[in-house]
Amino acid sequence: MEESYTRRLGVAKCKTVVHLRQINTIINQKMAQQHSSLYYYKFLILLVAIVAFFITDAFIGHMEISFIFVDIPLFAILLASIYVSFTRHLSYFFAAFVIAVAIFVLRLILYSNPNHPILNIAEYALLCLFCLFIAVIILLRVLSSKDMTADYIRGAICAYLLLGIAWAFLYTMLEILMPNSFHFTAKIIHSPDKLVPNFLYYSFVTYTTLGYGDITPITLPAKTFAYMEAITGQLYIAILIARLVGMYVAKQRVKPSQRDEL
Repeated sequence: MEESYTRRLGVAKCKTVVHLRQINTIINQKMAQQHSSLYYYKFLILLVAIVAFFITDAFIGHMEISFIFVDIPLFAILLASIYVSFTRHLSYFFAAFVIAVAIFVLRLILYSNPNHPILNIAEYALLCLFCLFIAVIILLRVLSSKDMTADYIRGAICAYLLLGIAWAFLYTMLEILMPNSFHFTAKIIHSPDKLVPNFLYYSFVTYTTLGYGDITPITLPAKTFAYMEAITGQLYIAILIARLVGMYVAKQRVKPSQRDEL
């Protein structure tokens, strides 16, 4: 009697363990599917965060409350960029994570003293480094790919925009270090958080070699950075777009044997 009860109890335990393992396997598969779908849209998420940053900076960047509201899409860019960096080597992820945490800490400190020059210089230097670092990671992935997909095209757009943002932070840092490095035809408030919207505009105008002339570099470092950015923008379009087009053309070339099979 006791032996049969023990056997039934053992069988029940085995069945319970099997069921738990099956449930765990199903849960892991569902999580993997969700992660895979989220992973596919990683560059789209980053692109949305960048566009949100542009819009908030354009419409409320001049307001007194902008310091908080512009930070929301900025932090979204940091989080999305960290996720993008996780798609490469683990060391890239840790480096991006450390820089992002340092930016976050500096940003919190600056809430109490937003015009502190040293802290602002440190923050914009880290932001410039972070954008440049993530752009390089994205470009390495795009240029090393053997097949062109919509995800890689979105990644190339994100890298292009991040480079423009990096130049804007560099100009802001230069203006804090060397005041009056740029001449503004319109009067602006020379506080760090008010300089960024203007230098975002100047950066992409220079990046695309549009050059309206309402913001002009005065000092030699400012002039040097300006023409370096213009060269970077032209090389990016010429080299990367040529690469993507070449990959697309190569993809369209189907062997005669494959065409016959089709």
